[in-house]
Amino acid sequence: MVAFGPYVLLQTLGEGEFGKVKLGVHTEYGVEVAIKLIRRGSLEDEVRASKVEREIDVLKVCHSVGSKLTSSLSNTRISSGCLT
Repeated sequence: MVAFGPYVLLQTLGEGEFGKVKLGVHTEYGVEVAIKLIRRGSLEDEVRASKVEREIDVLKVCHSVGSKLTSSLSNTRISSGCLT
């Protein structure tokens, strides 16, 4: 097992143009996350670096929306099998 900050890296979930995505588990909390490992050499070209920056921006928005959705759902009462 390889440590990456507070995470232990497990199996590879996928591979892409810039590197690999690994399953990570937080060592203290046990939370599973996907960790994208980007090869250093893959960012030397401005176009490729721009693609990675755009992906990071998209992921920030998705995380923000997902957090708000999770928060909204946890604050919503469920009655008779329907969200109210």
